[in-house]
Amino acid sequence: MGPDFICIGAQKAGTAWLSQCLQVHPNLWNPGIKELHFFDGASFSDNEKKIYSVSLSKRRLKKIKRKIKDGKLKITSELSQKIIKSQRITFEDYLELFSLAPNASKTWEITPSYGSMGLNKLAKMNELLPHTKYLYILRDPVNRALSSLRMSLERRSKRGESESMIIDRWLKMQLDRGRYSRHIPIMNQILSSKEKIIYLPFGLVKSDPQKFMRRIEEHLGIPQGDYNELLSKPYHQTSKSVTIPAETKEHIERELRSEKEFIARFFGNDFSSNCT
Repeated sequence: MGPDFICIGAQKAGTAWLSQCLQVHPNLWNPGIKELHFFDGASFSDNEKKIYSVSLSKRRLKKIKRKIKDGKLKITSELSQKIIKSQRITFEDYLELFSLAPNASKTWEITPSYGSMGLNKLAKMNELLPHTKYLYILRDPVNRALSSLRMSLERRSKRGESESMIIDRWLKMQLDRGRYSRHIPIMNQILSSKEKIIYLPFGLVKSDPQKFMRRIEEHLGIPQGDYNELLSKPYHQTSKSVTIPAETKEHIERELRSEKEFIARFFGNDFSSNCT
C-alpha cells in the first residue's frame, strides 16, 4: 500500500517539528526515517516492466546502516540486508518499508523536496500511490529561503567550504524551491481533489499548533492526539548568528517578491498573512 500520508513541503517550514508530533500519535506509524527521498531521486520510464529505483549515496547508506545498528529502523532484516547489499531502494522496497505498521495505523513520511518535483515525477508518484494523502506547508518565501541558506552556510562552512561557494551552489539548486507560483499549480493539476492535499500556513505552527495538528487529523480521519509539551516546544530555528551578505539577501528578496503576491492571489490575504 505504501504511506497513507506524505508531507511534501516546504523545506524550512516546520517539518522537523511536525515529524515529532506525528511520532507520538498512537494511530500514526513511520519506519524510522523521516525523509525517504524516493520519488525525487528515482528513475522512471514509460516501460512498465522497468523496476523503479533510487540509488543510495554514501551519506544516505551510512545513515541507514547506523539506524539499523541502533535498532531505530523498523523494517525486516531481509529488507535491510537487501538494501545494504544492492545500495538501492526499489519501489517494491519502498512499499515494504511500511509493511510492519500495525493494522490500525496510518503510515507516513516527510520529504519536503517532493513538493518541488516537476509535473512528470509528481504525476508518477500519484499514479503509484493512488490512496495517499498530502500536506504542503507554505512559509513566507523570503523568510523560508533565508532560513534555508543560513542552514547551508552553518553546515557547510564547518566542512571548510567557502561562503561564496556555498551561496553560489544554494542559489543554483535551492532558490527555485520557493517559487510557489511554479510548484502549486502543478500540485493542483495532479492532486486536484480536495481530499488528496491540504495546504496550511506556517504561521499556524507558531500561533496555534494544536489547531494545525487538528487540521491534519481531520484530513487523515484519525482521532485527536495528545502532543503534550510539543505544542509549546519551538520549531527548529536556524541560528540567526549566521550572516548572509546584504547583496545576496537583496537578490533573494527581488527574486521571490512576486511569490508573496501569488500566495495572496491564490489563497487569499488572510492565509498569506499567516505564512510568516
